[in-house]
Amino acid sequence: MINYRHYFETGVTYDSYLQQAETDAQKEPKTGYLPYVPLNLQRMKRIGKQVQLNSDTEAVLHRLDKSLHWLVISENWCGDAAQSLPVLAAIEKASQGKINMRIAYRDSNPELMDAHLTNGSRSIPVLIQLDEHFGLMGTWGPRPAVAQKQVREWIAAGTPFTEYAEKLHKWYADDKQQSIQAEIVALLQQSLIG
Repeated sequence: MINYRHYFETGVTYDSYLQQAETDAQKEPKTGYLPYVPLNLQRMKRIGKQVQLNSDTEAVLHRLDKSLHWLVISENWCGDAAQSLPVLAAIEKASQGKINMRIAYRDSNPELMDAHLTNGSRSIPVLIQLDEHFGLMGTWGPRPAVAQKQVREWIAAGTPFTEYAEKLHKWYADDKQQSIQAEIVALLQQSLIG
């Protein structure tokens, strides 16, 4: 049984997550996943400035009649997280206090991550939607379904990671956060039922 309240209370805000990315982007030597942090920090800042919530997202936030907790499993080196978290942060902000989001680092929280695997892998980000009592309501991630399908096809075709990562980020740019918003709207609509 996962104690979601504990993970939420020990999680960090999106602003703290960005500050940690700033710190990590300056670290030397650039080993492991650290080389990805500066580019993803740049992505998060750019998307954070540009993201515009669509009318469906605004409508579901207006209808939201209860408090929700969003617990996001992430790491600042993750390209999909860099594309998604600024959108989630914008939705949290637009909710005017109805949604409260915290981020738990994947590698520091293996039990939480292992409870939310994607086809057996530790793919991130994973958004865990919790009710006001920290009960599990639903999840989303690690990327929009259309992109997830495309990535599976690229992997099956033997496309090298660097090549399909470039294609994936082009897809995100062309999509302009619309697929993410549509799937988050569907997740939020689940909370309106019952």
